Amino acid sequence: MAGPDDESVGHRLQALTSDNVALAGRIMIERSDLLIAVWDCKRTDLAGGTGHTVVSALQNGTPVLVVDLADPVGWTILSRSEELGHLARGEKGEAETTRLRALVETTLAPISPAVQAMSREKWRRRSPFGFGIYRHIETVFGGRTTKSGTIQAVYESPDKIAEGSARQLLETARSVLDEEGRVYTSLRDELLPAFAWADGVSSRLSDAYRSGMTVSFALSAFAIIAGIAYLPLDLAEYKWIFASIEFGLLLSILLITYAGYRFAWHRRWFETRRVAEYLRFGPAIAIMGVARPIGRWPRGDGDDWPERFARDALRDAGLPDVKVDRAYMRKVLQGVVLPHVKGQRRYHEAKSAQLARVHHRIDRSAETCFLTALVTVAIYLGIEAGAALSLLPSEWPRSIAKVFTFMGVAFPTLGANLAGIRYFGDFERFSAISLATASKLSSVEARIELLLSGDQAQMSYRATSELVQSVDEIIVAEIEGWQSVFGAKHLTLPA
Repeated sequence: MAGPDDESVGHRLQALTSDNVALAGRIMIERSDLLIAVWDCKRTDLAGGTGHTVVSALQNGTPVLVVDLADPVGWTILSRSEELGHLARGEKGEAETTRLRALVETTLAPISPAVQAMSREKWRRRSPFGFGIYRHIETVFGGRTTKSGTIQAVYESPDKIAEGSARQLLETARSVLDEEGRVYTSLRDELLPAFAWADGVSSRLSDAYRSGMTVSFALSAFAIIAGIAYLPLDLAEYKWIFASIEFGLLLSILLITYAGYRFAWHRRWFETRRVAEYLRFGPAIAIMGVARPIGRWPRGDGDDWPERFARDALRDAGLPDVKVDRAYMRKVLQGVVLPHVKGQRRYHEAKSAQLARVHHRIDRSAETCFLTALVTVAIYLGIEAGAALSLLPSEWPRSIAKVFTFMGVAFPTLGANLAGIRYFGDFERFSAISLATASKLSSVEARIELLLSGDQAQMSYRATSELVQSVDEIIVAEIEGWQSVFGAKHLTLPA
């Protein structure tokens, strides 16, 4: 060290060393389900020290087994930082031992159930015909996007993603990582194919679920209209034909609803979409060597196998065996993180605008149907009044009654079903979620560009990794947002 007698230099070195040790502790915490700390239980304010690491783990939701140096049998399990004030010595009772056993069993539980749950899903290159009807609704009322306007969707193959949409990403990864190293091979052979698999399966299930509900609303309207269509055609003697058509349409609604329940479209869509979104940003997370602490993963009331699958898949990639210097961080930010953030920000901006248009145009169409019905009824009443006052031929009301009755029923029915589709799709809330996500991504994008264009001495691993974690937090918040919208909207009869 230059100037060993210079106290300021010594202080700076000490601070830098403590900061680096604290960062190493953070990386350890991010990849641990349970932290075991052999500690004297005295100080927590020394950056990088055992006490400081224990506090950091607890603040991130990672449980800690503390073994007291002065009392080795007096171990304690902590799950919240506030429990540090309640450390008790002495042997633990059966309840505490049971708690520790359950925690260890959960930590060491095999991932096979999550893998089995994922492998049960069948990836298909194309969706069944008609599954894209919901996307057509978005196109008709909101304009075309890259994922709308197709009755039959085509999904990217897990075997082809490395040469397809992920080609540029892998080229960047190859330039900074060992091509034979664990991280790169995991990206190419495991993470990216798993993402493509989950994305394709989830998209197909999403299309099935949302198109099923949309078709049910449409069929319910057509059933009512078909049931009274004999009136304007004056075919009362063939009413049974129209009733048969109505019965067939209603039966189709029952079959769609049964299929939704039987094949669990809603639940499976939620599960596989969570896997896909967790893995979408996985390459940047793996290349930068960061991870989401176990306590920061979303927890719900249902099965958490998607979180377990994604967490273990990202952890299995390991840490990059490279020197993480400023050149490395710059390449990762420029070639992996920034393109992802820009792409997702543009996608959410476009999606928000499209969904806002869908909401307003469906709303106006429903209002138009109701207003048309109102005008139709008003015209008929006017004709009745005109005939009663001898201003119009007396036979007019009787001759047009069936036609106006049909229109008086058809237009409100169409309006109500359009309103039902609007409510079910919740386009306005989805638009707001996408807009908020785009705004957050725009903020992170600006921070990345500032870091890249500024004094390179400020480009540290802490600053860079925190940007990556910020993007990960945005992704999780977006997942929780759309789940809150569709979580309780199971496929039901449009009643």
